[in-house]
Amino acid sequence: MGLHFILGPATADHDRALIDQVAATLRAHPDADVLYLVPNHIKFESEVQVLAALHQQLRPDDHIFAQSRLQVMSFSRLAWYYLNNTAIYQQARLTPAAAGMRIAKIMRDHEDELRVFAGERTHQALRPGWYSNSVNSRWVASPRRTSTPRSQPCRITTATCQSCGT
Repeated sequence: MGLHFILGPATADHDRALIDQVAATLRAHPDADVLYLVPNHIKFESEVQVLAALHQQLRPDDHIFAQSRLQVMSFSRLAWYYLNNTAIYQQARLTPAAAGMRIAKIMRDHEDELRVFAGERTHQALRPGWYSNSVNSRWVASPRRTSTPRSQPCRITTATCQSCGT
């Protein structure tokens, strides 16, 4: 079948067009495998919806319906599907704990060069979990209050975590 795109405005019923095309493919090619791509956050709901619609189109009289030739998957699952047995996918990955230890070592080794982080080596932030907390937190810049006239914009000098306020 190949790769097909269905384009149109957001108000169009793209799901119906996709399901009709999947049903036609499954009828015409009994040995075809179909991959139905959806965003990560709606994968389960989409799978339930697609199977229910295919049940109505392919076997409306059956009480139970299953489909082994259709896989509803997210883009990350698609990457795993095709790459899980490749050498590059099997490479070791850096865990958040290992990344935190690496960053702490780099900061310790280059403390003299990293003026922004001067003295941070002994700071609470470098305790376990610092890296994952800082990566997973959303940081926003907040202006420092000065006595400058309102016509001049404030300079952004500090960052504050929206999650914990530090």
